Amino acid sequence: MNARRREGLVVLCLVLAGCSRKEGDGQAGAASDSAAPDTAVVAVAPLPPPGDTAAPAVVVVALAPVGSSGTSGDANLADSAGTAQVVVHVVGAPTGEHAEMIHSGSCDKIGPVVHQLQPVTVAGGGTGTATSSAPVPVMAISDGQHVVVVHGAGGEPIACGPIPAHHG
Repeated sequence: MNARRREGLVVLCLVLAGCSRKEGDGQAGAASDSAAPDTAVVAVAPLPPPGDTAAPAVVVVALAPVGSSGTSGDANLADSAGTAQVVVHVVGAPTGEHAEMIHSGSCDKIGPVVHQLQPVTVAGGGTGTATSSAPVPVMAISDGQHVVVVHGAGGEPIACGPIPAHHG
């Protein structure tokens, strides 16, 4: 099986797995809708073409507050042997542990969970950083139809940023 087909199957499995449960409670159901963040600025480093052995590029996603949460930050996605290494940094977040996920959709209409990331623990200063691995190549989620979302204690989105489409 070639690498491109294998990547497609991994993405399909992740999408189907994300559709089978509602985030936060493990129950089957529809994805949640939420308010969109006010703005998001995204920077993209060019990704190498398939088969290129150049050093992995980093996709930087700006996380903007959802509603009046005041939580923002960034997520850096780097490909490492077909696995997305994701480092999320938040500022202005409430103290405690916050779930982080890659969803399909947009920040205007957040879709099902595609991959659950490691939660970020925020101390009294409102900042936190978490590092995760997602078993999907960065290219597979760099299609303009995925977002990185940080959730509040009740499961509601408090920060969101679109993963930009890569145009190679």
